[in-house]
Amino acid sequence: ARQMVHLNRPDDALDLMKLAKSGSGDETLPRTQAMLRTIEAWAQAAMGRGQAMRRTLGEAEELFVSDRGDVPPPSWMQMF
Repeated sequence: ARQMVHLNRPDDALDLMKLAKSGSGDETLPRTQAMLRTIEAWAQAAMGRGQAMRRTLGEAEELFVSDRGDVPPPSWMQMF
C-alpha cells in the first residue's frame, strides 16, 4: 500500500489497506494496527481527504499509545 501511495495510486492503496485490516484479525497488536492506519492516512492525504486523514491519524495515535509494549513487534515493523 505504501508503494501505491508513492506511485500516485492512493485508491489502490486504500483497497490494499482494507484487505490488510480485514485479514489481520482481532489479535493484531495495537502497534501493528496503528501502522496500518498510518498508511491509510497517507493514502487519504494523497486523495485530498483532509478530514478522513486527520480522523485516521487520530485512531493511529490512540492505538500506538495504547500498545503496552509487552510483546515485541513483528520483525518487519521494527522501524515504526
